Amino acid sequence: MQACILVTNDGSDASLRVLPHAARLAAALDGRLVLVRIIDPDAELANIPADEREPAIRNLRARWEGPLAAQLESRGLAGDAEVRLLAHEQSLAEGVLAAAQEHDALLIAMHSRGAGAIRHALLGSVALGVLAAASLPLMLTGPDVLPPRTGAAPYRLVITSDGSAASNIVVIALGSVLSLVDADVTLLHVCELRSGRPNPAGEVVATTRQLETIRDLLPERLHARSQVPVVPCSGHVAQDILFHACRTGADALALSTHGYSAMHHLLAGSTALEMLARSPFPLILTRYAV
Repeated sequence: MQACILVTNDGSDASLRVLPHAARLAAALDGRLVLVRIIDPDAELANIPADEREPAIRNLRARWEGPLAAQLESRGLAGDAEVRLLAHEQSLAEGVLAAAQEHDALLIAMHSRGAGAIRHALLGSVALGVLAAASLPLMLTGPDVLPPRTGAAPYRLVITSDGSAASNIVVIALGSVLSLVDADVTLLHVCELRSGRPNPAGEVVATTRQLETIRDLLPERLHARSQVPVVPCSGHVAQDILFHACRTGADALALSTHGYSAMHHLLAGSTALEMLARSPFPLILTRYAV
């Protein structure tokens, strides 16, 4: 059975920006796409009498299934289009996760408008809700995402680590994807040289060794290399990571995040959210559960 990437769509043009990136990864996996629109019938059909509900639901499905299939066809993408209805009191995040489970998806792909941590905290986020509950990776594109690279070059995946257990777990969480993907992998740790540290050169050596232990977790067939760029301590580590990932020609950047809740991201700050707001390529997030 082919690997599946579940791509969500909310009916907006913006939500389709993740689709070509998901398709590029699906091609590297020799996998398939499922483009899904999840609709809340209680909201869409609130004024429909009970005896007219069933035909109204059929019309609702028909209204969206055609346009979804057309989006795949217009891009020359093979895949399935599906309209799903939320169960009573089921959240959108729960609906996405149920669809992913039904299709045995390896990864969920979504677009996030990503207007900052304040918006996430005050208005909530389906993406954060999915990340908080998902056991599989989540590909997210943000407002500055660019179209993917074209051509037959190998998929280029950058995995970033800060040396913590939370960041290292990304390789394990990506296990199913890494076992299938045809990709060049870069393990990236941006080393900030802070004043007062006794041996910055030794820190770089230790970091390089730590990345080598991560590389040992990768499938042997993957071409992988380590990079430890040294930067001054500026407080802009997210920008530094994106800069060096861009230099590799990355198709996507993978990292781990705690993903507890929107309020956690607001109060504690999140490198992942900052990168999402600026990144020209998708982030692939995995959740570190404690």
